[in-house]
Amino acid sequence: MRFITNLHPIVLICYLAVVLGIVMFTTNPILIGLALLGAVLFAIGGEGFIAMRKTFLFAGLLIILVTLTNPLFIHNGVTELFFLFGRVVTLESLCYGVYAGVMLASIVLWFRAYSFVMTSDKFLYLFGRPFPRLSLVLSMAMRFIPMFIIQLKAINQVQKTMGIYSGKSIIDRFLAGSRVFSSILTWSLENAIGTAESMNARGYGLPFRSSFSMFRFTKRDAIILALIATLTTLTAIGAINGDLYFYYYPAISSFKSTPLFFISTTAAATIMLLPAVMQIAERRLWKSYVSKI
Repeated sequence: MRFITNLHPIVLICYLAVVLGIVMFTTNPILIGLALLGAVLFAIGGEGFIAMRKTFLFAGLLIILVTLTNPLFIHNGVTELFFLFGRVVTLESLCYGVYAGVMLASIVLWFRAYSFVMTSDKFLYLFGRPFPRLSLVLSMAMRFIPMFIIQLKAINQVQKTMGIYSGKSIIDRFLAGSRVFSSILTWSLENAIGTAESMNARGYGLPFRSSFSMFRFTKRDAIILALIATLTTLTAIGAINGDLYFYYYPAISSFKSTPLFFISTTAAATIMLLPAVMQIAERRLWKSYVSKI
């Protein structure tokens, strides 16, 4: 994971843009499935399965929800399965629901996994100069959300120790919860104001203000960026040529068996699984170093 974390922010943001572009603008189930697999492996390698179990549960519920609700509202398709509430449920609408659910779950998991490596300082480095106010607000939001959750848990524990939740009635618990929420809201506003005043005192956003940065674009970053550009070009050629096109209505299409289809699919698969491959290679390299000690 350290190898990916140490990559230049430009490489990280370009990779995320490419992945999200493929996920959002393709209907090919193979690419969507690879995107979900790559996001799951990336997230497990970043924080582990135990820490990500709630996120995986949410993604699974999202897939199930979209899969089941799409046939209830969309009745297109030629393959009838059964009738529900007087409405026909087709195979095509069910398959499209699976595709839409997996696409949304993939986007959620990719953003969740990328939060491990795209920190607020990297975000400020990329967008601090062209969009200083917007980048400051977004970086503060990214920072305050986990701090908000930690502080909320701490206040809850203190209030429980003081017996604030001892009342069993709904009104008492509601009043206790409102006091905790008022405390956490006041705390968050004070922190936001303090951070804004500190950044203003340091001259953040001034046109000629210099800034220190630890990020350096190295030869390694150039190689990985060139690899991403090459794989993206191969995938785009297949998409523009129509070899990756897939449709669900009125009938489910079949996959093409052209050489360009296999080349583009392999390129897209490499893009999706690139972080997982880097993590595996990094761990094997580390184990080899440890074994030589």
